[in-house]
Amino acid sequence: MLADIKLIVLPYATLNGKSLLDILIKEFNKKSWTQFRAAIAFIKQRGIYDELLDSMIGFVKRGNSIEMTFGADTFNGDVKGSEYKAIEKLFNTIGQFEKVKLFLYHEKSRTFHPKLYVFSNEKRALLIIGSSNWGPGGLRNNVELNVKINLNLSKRDQIKCYNEILRYFNNYWQEGK
Repeated sequence: MLADIKLIVLPYATLNGKSLLDILIKEFNKKSWTQFRAAIAFIKQRGIYDELLDSMIGFVKRGNSIEMTFGADTFNGDVKGSEYKAIEKLFNTIGQFEKVKLFLYHEKSRTFHPKLYVFSNEKRALLIIGSSNWGPGGLRNNVELNVKINLNLSKRDQIKCYNEILRYFNNYWQEGK
């Protein structure tokens, strides 16, 4: 597969204004995307930035959809799970929109640990896969490594990769549909 691939290495990339937070805001503000999906191990209250929420609201107000799955291993505030207040704030801010679906994943014997962000339309997709959770560390401050992959969905091998990722969302990560 010959896709356009770039590394996002935090915090070093922030020297050029390209933290993962900056990238997500930029992508949400683009008019070309029609869908955003994410599977993220943990969300933290301090990772709910107003500018990010505003860009997500603008995204859905343009008629686009958002589907996000977060790990719900614990809600006690430690590193093993998402923070309840963060989920609540996200739900109260964007959960009111018809084209927004928020999911919590919990499996007794496993920790939900992916970090996958996907923007797409009919012709292309942008995957961000790496180590960044949805919190201040993962979005801006920690030493994190992510891979940004631009897929051309008219190419057989790239659409195959994209469809495989969609199967994980549909078959495993959004079971409560």
